Amino acid sequence: MHKLLGGFTDSMRVSHMLGFKPAAELLEEALGFRETYGIDTFKLKTGRRPLSLDVEACHVLREGLGADTEIYLDANRAGRRTRLWRSSAKPKV
Repeated sequence: MHKLLGGFTDSMRVSHMLGFKPAAELLEEALGFRETYGIDTFKLKTGRRPLSLDVEACHVLREGLGADTEIYLDANRAGRRTRLWRSSAKPKV
C-alpha cells in the first residue's frame, strides 16, 4: 500500500491555513509564519462576498510572498456551482 501512495519519504511539506481576514492581514500572517516557522505553503479559504475579495487576497498574497511560495485555495463548498460558473465566465481581475 505504501508504494501506491508514493513510497517512503523523510520529509513532508507543512502548510498553514489562512482564513477570512482582509488581504493585508492575510499577508502579514503568512509572512509571520514563514519567518517564524519556515512555512512556505499556504491554503487560502475562499468564499468571501463579493468574489472580488477572494481575488484581491490571491493577488496580495502572490505579490507579497513571491512566485516560489505555494498557495492553494480551499472553497470547501463555500460557493454554489451557479455562482462559481458565472464568475468563471466573466473574470474580473
